[in-house]
Amino acid sequence: MAELISGILTIIVCYLLGHWDEIKFNNRTPPDGYHTDHEALNRDLVLKGKNETMRRFNRGEYDVKD
Repeated sequence: MAELISGILTIIVCYLLGHWDEIKFNNRTPPDGYHTDHEALNRDLVLKGKNETMRRFNRGEYDVKD
C-alpha cells in the first residue's frame, strides 16, 4: 500500500515539475504601470518556440512600461 501511495505522489510531483512553466504562464499578469508587448511575444513564439517564449514571459521580459 505504501508503494502505491509513494508511486502516485511521485507521478503527481513529476507532472507538476514538467508543467510548471505552463501553470505560471496561464496565471501571470504584468505589474501595475506595465503592459505586455504582444508583438514581441508573437514574434518570439514564431521564431524561438513555445517553451522559450513562456520562460521569457514568466521572467517579465515582455513587460513594457506604459
